Amino acid sequence: MEEALALHKVISSAWVELGSTVDTAAHTVSTEIGSFSVYGILQREPAVEGTLAVDVTNIVDIAEAGGTTSFTVQLTTEPDGDVLIDVDSEDTGEAQVSLDACSTSTDSTSLTFTSAEWSTAQTVDVCAVDDDVVDGDQTVTIIVSVNTDGTVATNYGIADPVEVTITVTDDDVAGIAISDQTGTTTNETGSTITFGLSLTSEPLSDVTINIISSNTDEGTVSPASANFTIDNWDTAQTVTVTGVNDDPPIDDGPIDYFVDFEVDATINDGASYTAGLDLNADSVALTNDDDDAAGILISNQTGDGTTSEDGVTTVTFEIELATEPVASVQINIASSEPLEGDVDMAAVTFNNLASGNPGSWNDPVTITVTGVNDDIEDGDFPYTIDFEVDATFNDGGVYTNLLDLTGDSIALTNTDDDILGVFVTAPTPDSSTNESSNSMIDGESITFTVVLGTDPDANVDIIVTSDTPAEGLVSDDASTFFNTITLTFTPSGGLSDWDLPQTVTVTGVQDLAVDGTIGYNIDFSITTSDTTGYAAFDSTTLQIALTNIDDDSAIGTAAVDGTTVTDNTTPIVVVYDFEMTPSGESIDLTTGAFVGNAFTTGWDSTGTNPFDRLTITPTGTWSDGVGIVIINANDLNALPANELTVTMTVDTTAPMAGAAKNISALSKSPRKASKVQRAFNS
Repeated sequence: MEEALALHKVISSAWVELGSTVDTAAHTVSTEIGSFSVYGILQREPAVEGTLAVDVTNIVDIAEAGGTTSFTVQLTTEPDGDVLIDVDSEDTGEAQVSLDACSTSTDSTSLTFTSAEWSTAQTVDVCAVDDDVVDGDQTVTIIVSVNTDGTVATNYGIADPVEVTITVTDDDVAGIAISDQTGTTTNETGSTITFGLSLTSEPLSDVTINIISSNTDEGTVSPASANFTIDNWDTAQTVTVTGVNDDPPIDDGPIDYFVDFEVDATINDGASYTAGLDLNADSVALTNDDDDAAGILISNQTGDGTTSEDGVTTVTFEIELATEPVASVQINIASSEPLEGDVDMAAVTFNNLASGNPGSWNDPVTITVTGVNDDIEDGDFPYTIDFEVDATFNDGGVYTNLLDLTGDSIALTNTDDDILGVFVTAPTPDSSTNESSNSMIDGESITFTVVLGTDPDANVDIIVTSDTPAEGLVSDDASTFFNTITLTFTPSGGLSDWDLPQTVTVTGVQDLAVDGTIGYNIDFSITTSDTTGYAAFDSTTLQIALTNIDDDSAIGTAAVDGTTVTDNTTPIVVVYDFEMTPSGESIDLTTGAFVGNAFTTGWDSTGTNPFDRLTITPTGTWSDGVGIVIINANDLNALPANELTVTMTVDTTAPMAGAAKNISALSKSPRKASKVQRAFNS
């Protein structure tokens, strides 16, 4: 009978019968089939030879300046061990490779694939290298190959390398760069301008740029050439251009000329920088002003070009004619913004006399410009000082009102000293009012002032409000007090009192309650049609925090819970002090026993149980809200040893209208004390 062998895959892809004995060291296998012993050689199943799969779908051309692209790599078959893949750039001066999106890049990198992750694609980034050389677009080959020394797998030993082609576009242009030019005008007096000259790309060898004035009768250049190497090609070399005076003097007006450039025919790199390189577009256009032309000369200007509204910072300059006139000439001087800057001389007259004579055309005259205060927060305001030849008073020759002097205008700025806002002074003498007064609404007062910072274009109403009128009231005349008052400020053209401080008086309000010191605020709000900024001004920032000092407190000798009295002692005086005039609500006085000879002054006794409770109902007799109960303890027969313990409670079921009530002893206020004394004596 034949018995089929059941084969199962085991170590290293060899197939043996289940239950066989495997000797991996000797590469043998043995088993028992029936009464027979079988012995064989352990064979390895050959692994499938693998190749590299490179996906270049996303490859694009990249520019030298930071360009990147990418491709992916994976294996085509499962390896029987780790596979190490090398990725190398064949032109590292143009492109490098990276595994982190070009955060870092190198000439070469590597990828590792295992038998578990062999089919997962790995991304390789290609990073362009900026070389500063005009070398045109470059084709770079990236080689993807198996590193046989680092690869363990046996089925990837002969995998062919894969080439990935990348195009790096050149961003370099041969030419020159002009930088830091200080001006465009020279003058026949010998004034100069300067600029920097450098190359726009790295040459292959030394290059000399010749520097040429198109009209040496108007301007000369120095140096006449600049030499650049592969080391200093991008370092600017300074070129100076100097105006040339006509000789003899010619009234030829301003003459335009150019500074031109060319690559030296001998000293060049023979590649991108040669004598044929067109540099015409890089010429520097200049003008040489004629110092013999009619006009004015401005000199010795002081300061930094600013005046100030307070008049402290001024600007002075000197003015003279540029050439001798044939007759007297008047130069008018005006500010473009008279409300910002004012000149001290509206006109200057020059004659054709030689220097040293009064009014000579070439003797400078000093002009002073002073800032003007406008009372408006308009910011730092630019303006100019302008000049013109008077239409009537001129020489009829080159100096007429047709002479254009706009180029001589002086640009200035008037710095603003105005601040739009509402300004409130600190309370005087301090931040506390006091209830103490002979009137209910006229306690001790404090004052502060309110004023605008700038001139509005419409009335501005400042509404001043006490947020706790029971503690403090406000007044604009120090005699009549209200919860709210309105301060009106008017713009220029009307009453024009916007810059006059208005005084606000705050008085403490007498409340007759022992309520301690109470804090309250004076708030501000604005109503206006002004368009300069007051309508949007945040008036909440103006709030003043005050306190009203209480003048109510206890006096007397017996006015607390638990007071014990005996016969023949001084009567107990108990005072009820309310925050407002009583209106009939009940207050209970609980004694715990019958109170002999008890009576009240200014109150009605309505106790329902005279043996243990006395209910006092205010009648309103005391207009200031003070009620008095006098207890005489001479007949305290209900208590042992003729003693009486007095306790006081407030009947909360019928509270006083308005604010909370206080049960206290006699007030320390002299006014209240006198009333108590009169009642007691009676």
